[in-house]
Amino acid sequence: MVATGRLGLRRRPDLASLLAAVANRPDLRAIEADIRDAEADVRLGRAATRPDLALGARVKREEGHRAVLGELTITLPIFSQGQELRATGAARASRLRMEFDASRVAIESEIRALHSAYAAREGALAAFEQEAMPGVDENEALARRSFEVGQISLAELLLIRREIVDTRLDYLSRMLDVAESVIEQDAVAGVLQ
Repeated sequence: MVATGRLGLRRRPDLASLLAAVANRPDLRAIEADIRDAEADVRLGRAATRPDLALGARVKREEGHRAVLGELTITLPIFSQGQELRATGAARASRLRMEFDASRVAIESEIRALHSAYAAREGALAAFEQEAMPGVDENEALARRSFEVGQISLAELLLIRREIVDTRLDYLSRMLDVAESVIEQDAVAGVLQ
């Protein structure tokens, strides 16, 4: 039984689209959410510097009479003006922004390196396809014919066939390397879900 057909490789990854996809990585989106949370703490701390106003109404019963009382409450922020919340929120937001920038730069650098490795592997595969693969089938047919007419022995035929199988395995290995490069780029860019 002989397997026939052509293995197709996935699409050629575009570096610009991979770099653009980095923004959708879940880990970076989580850091962005943490930044927004820290900025909300800063805003809450600023709001604590203003007085709190509260209006209210109560109904009171005394000796069979009902009385409606209105309330106005003003809380002045004399001792606690949200300084701690503003300071910790600002420091946390600053640290998270630096972490976000560092993570993004590291991821983009890794994608560029993976893309370069992919291009090198794809070039090696193309060269192998052009130089080594065209003669494989012809060499196998010639070896088989030479064996049939008695020019080579069975051991020589088997040796030639083993070298042909090794060449095909090397070709498949190179195809696998290229396919794995594509998958690895997609994984680092956050394209794989």
